[in-house]
Amino acid sequence: MKFQSISGRYRRTHYSILLLFLILGMNAATWASRIPQLMDAMSINTAQMGMVLLACGIGAVVSFPLIAFSLNRWGSHIVCYFAVATLALLLSGLAFVNSFYVGIIWMFLEGVACAFLNAAMNSQGARLEEVTESKRMSILHAAFSFGLLASALFSSFVVYFFSDLLIHFSSVALLMIVLIFGVRGLLPQKPSSEQRVSPSEKSAFSAVLGLGAVMFFGTIVEGAMNDWSALYLAREVEASAFLMPFGIAIFSLSMVIGRLFSDRIRDRIDDHTMISAGCFIAAIGLLVGVSLGTLYSALIAFALVGLGMAPVTPCVYAAAAKRSAFVLTTVASMGTAGFLAGPPVIGFISGASSIKYGMLCVALCAAMGCVSVLILRLSESNSRGFWFVREASDSTT
Repeated sequence: MKFQSISGRYRRTHYSILLLFLILGMNAATWASRIPQLMDAMSINTAQMGMVLLACGIGAVVSFPLIAFSLNRWGSHIVCYFAVATLALLLSGLAFVNSFYVGIIWMFLEGVACAFLNAAMNSQGARLEEVTESKRMSILHAAFSFGLLASALFSSFVVYFFSDLLIHFSSVALLMIVLIFGVRGLLPQKPSSEQRVSPSEKSAFSAVLGLGAVMFFGTIVEGAMNDWSALYLAREVEASAFLMPFGIAIFSLSMVIGRLFSDRIRDRIDDHTMISAGCFIAAIGLLVGVSLGTLYSALIAFALVGLGMAPVTPCVYAAAAKRSAFVLTTVASMGTAGFLAGPPVIGFISGASSIKYGMLCVALCAAMGCVSVLILRLSESNSRGFWFVREASDSTT
């Protein structure tokens, strides 16, 4: 399986799935770029904001059984539409949240809706790779990163001219609804009998956990950069309100660039090397940039994190999709949990010390992703390559 252009038959499907990834990125970056203002609206501190974000992660984790049931019952193509509509409503309503406890409830629901869309759209991406026999996962995730970037830049524009959260959130929610009308030709789900885990997968449960571990650490880094980069620039380098969203913007731009070329690089370099090298670059870059403590060092560090982490989640999703829909759903849920539940831990650390030490813990998570890949690579010698299978090995099965 190599990167190649999509034929006319599946071109509309490809563009529709790209739109779904774009929408989720837009939603996440919109409220994340306004976290300092949300904290003011709810009159809470950094540690309490961490609890609000933790509720988002908990919602993603506990929704896994319902997601699996919904995908099998109605199919990922139906779930995508309902998830986007729910996210648009939640985003608009978030502007009215003015208390800590309401914020916890609201973000719990946000986590549930994000988990539904994440699992459903990645299931669609995996089906697209299967039917077209072409690597597309990285470029699909590039659309998610582009959504983060576009929303971060739009946030800078809105903050410069307006301070009202309702105008900002409602305009993005309306755009999400408009875009979902352009989603056409999604692929139907496979019959449930074809999605059950085979005995060989049950025997390789530890390897599935390995996939989840890499995904979890990788999405913690992504989520933390999404949620806390604006606050880091505000608190540590005293950036203006106009510059605060630039942290997300630069991180997202570098991730878009990395993911646009990842599928082609995967034809030449094995996924183990790409992920371990990327996590290493992210860890070292963030460690040095935060330690220097300047605006420019922080922005350069955010760019290195984006480039380094770009191939991580697409490669893991592709590996999980080769096993079954159940494994893909499990890994997707762990990814959503890392993206949403990991940053609150960074918030707790930041509240107990400072946001600088919170960001250093993000660098540690990137390093742990590198370590997890190396451990799995060593374990593969006894399992003949359970995951991150190269094209050559595919042809022999």
